[in-house]
This record gives sequence, structure tokens and C-alpha cells, in this order.
Amino acid sequence: MPAAIVAYTFKDLKGVVLCGTNTLFQNVDMGWMEKGDVVLVTFKQVARLNPGDYLLCLGCGAIERDEYVLYDRRFDYLPFQIVGKQPRVGIFDPEAAIEWVRGR
Repeated sequence: MPAAIVAYTFKDLKGVVLCGTNTLFQNVDMGWMEKGDVVLVTFKQVARLNPGDYLLCLGCGAIERDEYVLYDRRFDYLPFQIVGKQPRVGIFDPEAAIEWVRGR
């Protein structure tokens, strides 16, 4: 079997895709697979989402004969919540800093 393409996306509760990636976009070639192979894929990223409720979606497929073939897709697979101490506006934390100077 051709190299798998493993993907994830984060969505808000309205279904808007906020971010995501996959092994193809990241140039990770896991090589050909044999029936029965077990592979653990780990994605690491900085979570800059503001406090709120979100959904994790997962998928796996491959390019077969120049066509993308979907093997499995788990929409809204895992609901999760980001908690925080400071109120924020929007969906992500830009790690904003505020500076000011008083003039006379």
C-alpha cells in the first residue's frame, strides 16, 4: 500500500476549520505500508486557541493511481475545551503585548 497521509483539523462548534495539517503538507513520507502494519503518528504544535469549546477531527488516506483515496475520516472525533485565566476576544491568542509612554 502507498504511504499513508494522516491529517488532523481543529474546528469550532459552528464547524469552522481553524487549523490543521497532514503528513503530505509537512513532507513526511512514511513509506509503503504492509497489511497489518501499526504506525503511531504524533502531531506537535503550540495551541494558541483562546478559551472555548473545540472539536478535533482525524483522517487517513493515500494517493493511489494519482487519486486521493480516503481510508478513514473521524469528524468531530474529540470535543475538548481550552481554559484560561485572562479573557480574550476571538479564537486565537496572538500573545499581544501592550506598551505605552506618557509624554509631557
